[in-house]
Amino acid sequence: MQTKYAIFNPADGTYTYKDTYEDACLELVSVGYEFYKLHCHGHPCAYVEVQDDGSEIWKNSDGVVVPSPADVQKQIKKQALMMASITSNFGTLPTVTL
Repeated sequence: MQTKYAIFNPADGTYTYKDTYEDACLELVSVGYEFYKLHCHGHPCAYVEVQDDGSEIWKNSDGVVVPSPADVQKQIKKQALMMASITSNFGTLPTVTL
């Protein structure tokens, strides 16, 4: 009898087989990291420069400035307020019967 270890890759639905538990663990780490990077658009880490005034500049691993979580939240709130303002100006819409 032989035992093999099958590591599932959720990105493509395939299995990779390894002969030892140690090799299986290494493969699992590799598959897991690649899957994580896929969902982070290739940038699993952000570099945050904290300015003297406490503001933050976020950059991806290529050094490109990206929105911070706080910036994203501000934009979401801004869009929600704008939508609320637009819809409140419509009043009651007429009912159409077909």
